[in-house]
Amino acid sequence: MKKFQYLSIEVLISIMILLTIVLFVFSQKTLVNDFLPMACLMMLGVVGGFILPNVLLTWCIFFSIVIGASLMMIGIIYLPIIERIILIFVFPIYGFLTLNLKYLIGVRFSALSDKNNVINYIEHVSSVTKLKNRENAANNYRHYWQAFDRIKSNQLAFSITCINWAHSEQFQQINSQAYITTLKQIADSLKRIRIPSENIYYLDDGNFLIISPIFDKMTHDKLNQLTKNHLSEIQFNDANIKHQLQYKFAFEYINNKNKQKFANFDKIERNLKRQLEADIIKEYQ
Repeated sequence: MKKFQYLSIEVLISIMILLTIVLFVFSQKTLVNDFLPMACLMMLGVVGGFILPNVLLTWCIFFSIVIGASLMMIGIIYLPIIERIILIFVFPIYGFLTLNLKYLIGVRFSALSDKNNVINYIEHVSSVTKLKNRENAANNYRHYWQAFDRIKSNQLAFSITCINWAHSEQFQQINSQAYITTLKQIADSLKRIRIPSENIYYLDDGNFLIISPIFDKMTHDKLNQLTKNHLSEIQFNDANIKHQLQYKFAFEYINNKNKQKFANFDKIERNLKRQLEADIIKEYQ
């Protein structure tokens, strides 16, 4: 059954209310007051439109027209032709209108749900880097830290690496579009280089955070060196003038011995920022 996709819920409800008023006024001016059967047929159409599947409602409308027309035309009924036609088509019209109303309500709720999903995505994922944000990093850090209480093991540990694009604010002021492009390149490079078990986040102002499961120091050093090598290939392109980028790295290893020192994300974040401030900037060429 075809639906009025171009109508809004409010317009369709207004049409049904106006139609009901018109039929009520019309029934009061006829010789035989037939508003009660009209009201019953209206109610059946509304209820059927909401609870019956589309195919079943279509068949009900078809049979109601056939049976109604047969009774009205063949039987001896003292009603004018116009009133007979109205009684025949009240149920089909209200069933059809209600079916469209149900469809439009579903579309609106679906749109609201999609809108909420989009808002939730925007709130938790950077639109530039397509990486989750600081809030997600803090939640994941809390889960990792709480694992120390759940899993009583001295071998349990995880690491956090912070990578800062030095002077990123200055590059943003020079060319905002090139800044966005470079951020995307850095994020894409990290996604390719880092292993799947790691979680990568974009905090703010050129700061990327990586939460890693247990690695031995040799593996960690190799992975960070590989990261530095790949990041060194990314250049800031401003009107075909390319600039080398500089990075600062901060790292912390969390285990049972120092877990109380970094009991929440704010503490580990302050520690990493202090490391970044003290880091000597190197150019990777």
